[in-house]
Amino acid sequence: MKMKTNKYLTMAAAALMMAACSSEDVPQVDSVTNTPIRIHAMVAELESRAGIDGNTDFSQFYLSVTNSSNSNYSYSNVQVTKSGSGWEPASPMYWQNSTTDVTVTAATFSLNGAQDLAVQTNQSTEAKVIASDHLYMAATLQSYAEVKNGEEVTKATGAINVNFSHIMSKVNLTITLADEFDGTENPISDVTFQGTVARRNYNAGTWTDIDGVTATDIKAYAVGYTKPTATYEVILVPQQVAANGFAVQFQIDGRLFKWTSADAVTLESGKQYTLALTAGDEKVSGASFSSTAWGDGVNNNVATE
Repeated sequence: MKMKTNKYLTMAAAALMMAACSSEDVPQVDSVTNTPIRIHAMVAELESRAGIDGNTDFSQFYLSVTNSSNSNYSYSNVQVTKSGSGWEPASPMYWQNSTTDVTVTAATFSLNGAQDLAVQTNQSTEAKVIASDHLYMAATLQSYAEVKNGEEVTKATGAINVNFSHIMSKVNLTITLADEFDGTENPISDVTFQGTVARRNYNAGTWTDIDGVTATDIKAYAVGYTKPTATYEVILVPQQVAANGFAVQFQIDGRLFKWTSADAVTLESGKQYTLALTAGDEKVSGASFSSTAWGDGVNNNVATE
């Protein structure tokens, strides 16, 4: 009887060992593996009307997702298109798991190497200003869970956050008229910025000149007029302009006025500038030129996923 009991105990122990080995051999699958990546896009708020803001709808952008631990979950320069109230990639993208970080880059232009970016030389309409406003998101680490410093980041589950920034330069121009101009309608016309190139090469935050591209006149967008001050906006390519090169020219009742900066001017990426001029007695005077970050406000959703 004792031998029979030992036999049963031995068989039971062997069965337990086999079960244990079997459970160890079965890989544990993360429930997030191969879950489609969703996309949540935002753009920094503007403090004035022209350019892309929370009320402006752009229809597509490009997205790259790099997974350094598994290239099967990396995606390069995928076109993302507006679909209803959300965004749809041209080809499916998936999460590897719930914890692995991926590096995300996005732009409203192709991410395949260096790109020539240009502004419209005639920005007299809001649509042309918007067409000049290129957006970019530098490489950021993200994950499905997206936990930073022990606190979960607010976002839709399983979505990549695309938080765009403006990479061009923007100038807000005010022209205050002297008492000699007493009409109720804005008498100013043909406001143009001079001395800047309209096209340069951009590659992941770095701007370089393009051979053969020279300075050209760029017509500004008229925002409004409240006597005696007219307001204009223009988007320019980031660049440096030598002393006596950066200028603003306009006409008042057929008379030509021009202001030229005696100092060199640096137009930085992602900055907006305020230029204040006073016009009267056949001359332009009282210029002041200052800069702030473009989009100091909160982020507005362009669309939800």
